[in-house]
Amino acid sequence: MPYWWAWRGAVMMAKYRAMLLSAQRTILLRVLSGYRTVSIEAAQIIAETPHLDLLVGESGMHNVGKETLTGVRRMARKMVWKNWQRRWSQATGTAECTKRIIAQIQP
Repeated sequence: MPYWWAWRGAVMMAKYRAMLLSAQRTILLRVLSGYRTVSIEAAQIIAETPHLDLLVGESGMHNVGKETLTGVRRMARKMVWKNWQRRWSQATGTAECTKRIIAQIQP
């Protein structure tokens, strides 16, 4: 079983998804030199880095066949950006200041 398949199943569970995003937040705060009060959503937008659980799903789509096709990659990336925009639009409570400045996520 490929490594990405195990991750793909794991990120479906809220507990593991939260652990993955917590690790991503720590890394992004270091990269951005941000304070711990910066939300994960704001850090991802500023660093232009989608949610890791979305990227894990994307890598699973790439490896459906034995060869990676450019069209499949492009479609998978569009789906990541679309899902990321949906999450950003629906996020409430956190990153409100960032959302006022950056309303649309563009690739």
